[in-house]
Amino acid sequence: MLAEPLARALFAFLALAAVVGHPIAASAQTSETITVIPESLDRDTEPFRPETQGPNWISHADCVADDHLRLTLKFSNVTTGGVLLEAWAAVGTTVDCSALDQRDGPSSQCWQVFQGTPSGQAPQVDMRAQDIVAKNHLRDPGASGMGSGTLADCEEGSWPREATDITIHFMLIDAGGGVASGWGTATYQTKVDIHGPLPPAGITAGVGEDSVVLKWAGSDAVGQDVAGYNFYCAPSGSVAPGTTLDGGTQAGVEAGVSDASAGSTATEGGADAATGTGGTGGTGDSGINPNCPTTLLVPGELPDESLACGNVTGQFIPGGTATGLTNGTSYAIAVSGRDAVGNIGPLSEVVCGQPQPVEDFFERYRAAGGKGGGGFCAFGARPARGAALLLVGAGLALALRRRRWPSAVR
Repeated sequence: MLAEPLARALFAFLALAAVVGHPIAASAQTSETITVIPESLDRDTEPFRPETQGPNWISHADCVADDHLRLTLKFSNVTTGGVLLEAWAAVGTTVDCSALDQRDGPSSQCWQVFQGTPSGQAPQVDMRAQDIVAKNHLRDPGASGMGSGTLADCEEGSWPREATDITIHFMLIDAGGGVASGWGTATYQTKVDIHGPLPPAGITAGVGEDSVVLKWAGSDAVGQDVAGYNFYCAPSGSVAPGTTLDGGTQAGVEAGVSDASAGSTATEGGADAATGTGGTGGTGDSGINPNCPTTLLVPGELPDESLACGNVTGQFIPGGTATGLTNGTSYAIAVSGRDAVGNIGPLSEVVCGQPQPVEDFFERYRAAGGKGGGGFCAFGARPARGAALLLVGAGLALALRRRRWPSAVR
């Protein structure tokens, strides 16, 4: 009698559980999502920069090298037929590239950096650094998309000198150009930093041995991501291929007469050997300093790394030393800022310096006839007569002191 009601109750409970549980399972299957796996980032530039130097950022060198950024995505367990996988980039973090009017139209703020047919549940998206830097969609909608970025975009002046936030949006697009029904989007954050910081100003040059000591008053790079400064040296009179000093030097002389006297205390506008400081001289419209003319260093242009002659690290460093130079040779010297990802900024004004032999105290002492050496208490192999007499006198005094000691005790 009790078995039949119990069986009916159990059957009813199972039926209710099936009815209640079915919508829950269906709801879970309709939440189609895209997830970015950040740790999957792969690049052509190896090894990655340290964490403090933006390993996932795009620098000028990355752009010039046509670097690629590859990321693996993860789809929820559903089919992705009939749609395209696309990646769109936007400046900042607030633009929604899933909105059609942000991808196509006069006020759009997103540009395409990848398009492909999704395959499997973990596709890889391969994006060119030049396409991300290009922003071609904003300038010319007909020129956007994969492969649109060029080497010229790496010099694009519309990018600021500071690192710029970039958000990359991943989405599945249907035949109508909208995000596929039921699908969400995923984003990935990076930065574009393709311009080095501005150089310091008010640079002066002082004498060093086989080196020139540089100092500066300040920098226009305050607030920029300055990591340090690089120095560049070229012998006075050196010229770049296809250039001459004619005309440029004369223009510098005419424009720099008023302040050339600042460097007149030393040869070729270099440093005053007595004070360790020297003037900058005049530089004219051509940027050539007439006291140490060269066309290898042009203020405002990027430097030739083969001319590098030293560097310092730190944003608020007031100077440094250009090294590896030759005493008695006049040099043109300029400074560039360097940021965290290694971008080198434009050259500063050109100053003149001439390394000279510098005598320290010991060198002057030896030149004056001093014979000491080898340490505080050391004597040379052949002590001078004055030193010998001093030793004899000290010995006699000690002997007399010892002779008086017993009488003092008594």
